[in-house]
Amino acid sequence: MKKMIIILMLISSVGFAVTPTIDGVFDGTGVWGSAISTADDVAGWDIANAKNVYMTFDATYVYFGAEVVAQSWYQFAFALNTKAGGGSTEVWSRSIDYGHTNLPDYVIVGHFGGYAEFHTWNAGWTSSVITANMGENEASFVEAKILKTDIGSPSTVDVQFYLTGDGNNHGTFDACPDDENSTSWVHSSAHTTLNAYQADVSLPVELSLWNGISKNEHVELNWTTESEIENAGFIIERRNENANDWTEISSFMTNMDLKGNGSSTERHEYQFMDKDVTVGQTYAYSLSDVDYKGIMTKHDDISVTVVASETRLKPSTLKLHAAYPNPFNPMVQLSFSLDQNVENLFLEIYNIQGVLVQSITTGSYEAGTHDFDWSGFDVKGNPVSSGIYIVRLASDAGVQIQRVTLLR
Repeated sequence: MKKMIIILMLISSVGFAVTPTIDGVFDGTGVWGSAISTADDVAGWDIANAKNVYMTFDATYVYFGAEVVAQSWYQFAFALNTKAGGGSTEVWSRSIDYGHTNLPDYVIVGHFGGYAEFHTWNAGWTSSVITANMGENEASFVEAKILKTDIGSPSTVDVQFYLTGDGNNHGTFDACPDDENSTSWVHSSAHTTLNAYQADVSLPVELSLWNGISKNEHVELNWTTESEIENAGFIIERRNENANDWTEISSFMTNMDLKGNGSSTERHEYQFMDKDVTVGQTYAYSLSDVDYKGIMTKHDDISVTVVASETRLKPSTLKLHAAYPNPFNPMVQLSFSLDQNVENLFLEIYNIQGVLVQSITTGSYEAGTHDFDWSGFDVKGNPVSSGIYIVRLASDAGVQIQRVTLLR
């Protein structure tokens, strides 16, 4: 059974993931997470050095990046495997063979002059230009993004990054994970062979609920996961309304209630009670999940104001009801309920790229049920195409999402 990098193909309900800016500049581990593969940091042929490889994702794209030392005439590639089959010949006919047990199905390939292609294996390599989705700096970093749907929306993928030259006689200059490198400029008769994927990297959980309420002069935090992949557990941080610094208040390392459920496609509900709070104060809370490799993914912040028990205020909660009909054409009914008045509420439609399509309503709302319709038009009044869209309901009380499908 082949080893794979696990990619979560779902959208976090508390806002779309923080994603890299594709400009050839490393955005840091706060955006990319930790490297999924680290090479020996020893230059291969010429000055080529493929150091670290990164991977992250958002609602629509998978992002690949590599820290490098290269020259402007070098070429680079990310070889990706997601399924059985694949090609053994290098996509740009360099003197390199793909010798992986599970051959690459897709390859992102380009050169450090601002050009890139995406290749798909189908009894041969077919390509499309993706220069607009690539950023590079031969002295430091190269990155590219690919639609999840373009690689079959898999749950897993294997990755190997390599550097080579601009001529067909060039073999592998350096690779990450480490692999066979060139020993001369001419390898046309004795190809170098790549066969080392990086595998077993997981990304975060899917949340469908994350909110907090004031209860008995404490703060009760609630969240629900719809799926988890190698989820070790959660970390909760807090800061006062006007403070800048976050303080960790609980972690799965010390609190068994915050332990994750590993890899699961079932719904799981979690709760934490923060008792170290002061009536009248407003607190911001941050929730992060941590995978088996220690990679932490942070979700959106929420705010809660602590009220005295004698005020007998109902907690400010919101509920996004199931859209109807779903799938829909030409109109879908959307509704939500509030237990009490809320400020700064947003009901919005996003496409699966995480781009705002339509703002259904914003502002203050009184307690009760509120109904709206969306007829499949964007903010400019243009009809949108068939596909999956994200309904997002958000206020200080929490965030909820659901998917709706438009069939024209």
